[in-house]
Order: sequence, then structure tokens, then C-alpha cells
Amino acid sequence: LNEKRADTHKQCLAIELDLGRHREVIDELTALLHEHPYDEQVAEHLMVALYRCRRQGEALQVYERLRRTLADELGVDPTPPLQALHQRILTADPALTAPVPASRPLDIPPESPAPAAPGPAMAMPVRQLPLDVPDFVGRAEALAEIAGLLDGSAPNRAPVAVIVGGPGVGKSCLVTHAARLASAN
Repeated sequence: LNEKRADTHKQCLAIELDLGRHREVIDELTALLHEHPYDEQVAEHLMVALYRCRRQGEALQVYERLRRTLADELGVDPTPPLQALHQRILTADPALTAPVPASRPLDIPPESPAPAAPGPAMAMPVRQLPLDVPDFVGRAEALAEIAGLLDGSAPNRAPVAVIVGGPGVGKSCLVTHAARLASAN
């Protein structure tokens, strides 16, 4: 069960990298690699995240530490895919650059019908929202980003925000707080 949980956790981190959330996962990947010093998949994700944050030297240090650990303690070299990633970082392979972050609004093609104007029947009363957390702090940047997506100022953009993160990190609190702020406006 622990192995399945660890595999799922690594898959979630890989998805976050695919979504362009490389800055947000560095600390978690660093801690995970510290817990599992032989895990090449975690090292790979951390190297990619660091590289995408323009921290090429640190990405190379992660590889070198892992290579040394594997050689000293297990008598093996990193797998060919990790060696290839190391080489790609050394040569600044443009394919390693970050994908377009998912937090950017998607443009709706102009030929799409215009969305209907929200009417009173579509408005969600505040009373249907869960209670807000009274001591909500530390998410001003995320709240501003969500508010920018949902403010309705861009008529050709879908007002959607996707919140991802591990269990217990505060996704529900963040969404509730953002919804309350949006309904107040």
C-alpha cells in the first residue's frame, strides 16, 4: 500500500510539472528525494523542476549526488534515461523548457457562440458556500491569480481555475475563500 501511495504521489508531482508548476514542487521533491535517496524518478522530476526555474547548476548537483550515492552504496550507475536527462541539461536542450502553465486562461475560438450572460437563475447565493476559514493567510498570490481568471474581464476566455495539490495542503480552503471573494464582487 505504501508503494502504491508513493507511486501515486510521484505521478501527481509529474502532472504538476506538466502543468508548469515547477516552482511549487521543488521543496516537496527535495524532501521526497531525501527520504528516498535512490529513487531516480524523484531525482528526474527534481532536476527538471530546477532546470525550468533556471537553476541548472542545482539540477546538475542533484544528478551528481545521486550518481555518487548509487556508485558508493550500490555499485551501479544511474539508468540511461537519467543519464540522458543529465546530458540534455548540460546542453541546455530547449525541449526541457516548461510547458505553458495551466493557470493561464484558455482562449475560446472566435467562431464559438458567445457565452450567455449570467442571469439571476445562474447566480450562486453565498449561503450555499461552506463557511470561510477565519484565519486564512499566505495565499494572496494564488487568490489574485484566481480572481484574475474569474473576473469576467476577458469575454473570449473561459472563467475556469483548476487547483491541484496533495491532500491536506488547503485546496478546499483556497477555493472556498476565492469563491466568497468572487461572490462579494
